[in-house]
Amino acid sequence: MLELSPESTSTQLHSKPKLYLYSQQKRLTPDFELWLSAFDWQLGCTLNDLRHALLDDGTNFILLDVRHSPQSILEQIRFLHENFPKHLLVTVIDEQYLSLGQESLEMGADLYVCQGHCSAQGLYMQLQCAAHQKERNSAQFNNDYLQAGAIGQALFLDRLTHALMVAARHQCHTGVLLVGLDDYKKMSQQISLADEKALLQTASQAITGAIRNSDSLGYLGLGVFSVLLEDLQDEVMVAHIAKKIQHLFTSPLVINNVGVDISVSIGGHLCLGDDITAQAMQLQAGMALKRAQKNGKESMYFYQQSLNFKTMARANMEEGLIAALKEQQLFLQYQPMHSGKGHQVIAMESQIRWQHPTSGVVLPDIFIGLVEDSGLIIEVGNWWIQQSLSQFKHWQVSGCVEARQQIFISISEKQLRSESFINMLVRQLALNKLASEKVVLMINEKTAVRNIEQLQTLSKYVPGICLAVCLCDFANGYSSLSYLREIDVDYLCLDESFFQHIYTDQSKMSVARIIIDIAHNLGIEVMARGAHSQLKVDKMQSLEIDVLQGEFFCAPIYGDLWPEYIRKSAG
Repeated sequence: MLELSPESTSTQLHSKPKLYLYSQQKRLTPDFELWLSAFDWQLGCTLNDLRHALLDDGTNFILLDVRHSPQSILEQIRFLHENFPKHLLVTVIDEQYLSLGQESLEMGADLYVCQGHCSAQGLYMQLQCAAHQKERNSAQFNNDYLQAGAIGQALFLDRLTHALMVAARHQCHTGVLLVGLDDYKKMSQQISLADEKALLQTASQAITGAIRNSDSLGYLGLGVFSVLLEDLQDEVMVAHIAKKIQHLFTSPLVINNVGVDISVSIGGHLCLGDDITAQAMQLQAGMALKRAQKNGKESMYFYQQSLNFKTMARANMEEGLIAALKEQQLFLQYQPMHSGKGHQVIAMESQIRWQHPTSGVVLPDIFIGLVEDSGLIIEVGNWWIQQSLSQFKHWQVSGCVEARQQIFISISEKQLRSESFINMLVRQLALNKLASEKVVLMINEKTAVRNIEQLQTLSKYVPGICLAVCLCDFANGYSSLSYLREIDVDYLCLDESFFQHIYTDQSKMSVARIIIDIAHNLGIEVMARGAHSQLKVDKMQSLEIDVLQGEFFCAPIYGDLWPEYIRKSAG
């Protein structure tokens, strides 16, 4: 079992997790050694060294340096993945060779990292969070897609991402089919676990026989398989493969020498790969599957490119989100925020996620806009605040939140305008016995400009509440900052888009300095997202930005990993 924390046992109290580094370089540079300082690490240069080290049950992580001899090490990843499945397998790549990271994931690695993209502490938390996720998924990992003979969700999405890029470059099509076993939930409740595994194995083999060798089969859970179809010339091939899969299930499946009648419904999506993410494409295929299932057993439905995504999504969003709330599919992660000087942890941002039953983890940029359009943003937003404050109070009681630290929570315009919002917020603050100044409400600039009166009312009835205005538009960002005089704003948040070309574009540098100077003159602290490398951190510091946030320090983590992050930060 993965050791998620050095404090897992009394004998390991305050000890460092063990890491084995496999590299062709017999000597490491001082900065690389500093990068590994959070671990009890060992270096080996041969496969035999690695094998012997992994026989030690205390080894937690395997770090593979693929920068110097990528091919020879990549060839070993599948062996390590198959023979040491409980260890977290991580590859180290150079920034300019991101394709190596993709290749390593396809071979069985759990994660890839760039040395210059995170600090020593950031590396530690990335590995801990990845181990935590692997542990959380272990039951599903063993009971679902591994026993079904299919790849997992993360690898499927990685392959889909790569396929979309290739399709856009070569102007060919990429297809996604979601194959759902009809009445799977009811059926799974009536058979043994062994029979359920055998059923999924047999279904997986049947689907594999209907697709090409170049295609990929994944398993999403709950009897839903995902099929990636690459290098397609038109929709005819997609329809042909979908019909071929469906036809295979017209005859009984032989499971443990018994014929079982089972049918499938299929939802599909085909595109050229431009202007769409892998996650969005799979989500659209999921909507098509849901539409097919509503039409009855053995149905098939393809997402229509002529339909607007929001239009189609809105039809299913309310039902899906009600289920998400009821079945606890929504969850939160927290990203630390560091001071510009000294890099102490001064706050954390609460970020919402959706564990979608067919699309895996869906990020808010995919679904929050749809939530707002559906009218469910009030219920979802209230849940977000309730969970965040409860978690923050828990950290406070357990001693892993310092007196100065705050929690940042995004709110929408509809929430702000809701008559019940202020009462709900006051009630939750009282319930958790939290001072209002511990909470920072994040709003975008347009919402701030349009709702000055509401924000003034909020400040009046919730004294001490802090506000952070998120500035995303670089070109117009400084033109309307006069509203800051009318609102008691505590933070001005610069989106990471501010820093995309700031190294080479001196005019943008000048604009950034103007915005920061205006904010500082008004007594407003400036925070910046996008601190993803040492170079960006240095640039942000040179601009005298007060609060830094980004994966250089730490990617978003689960709440139960926060104490460990604070302990490492203090150390």
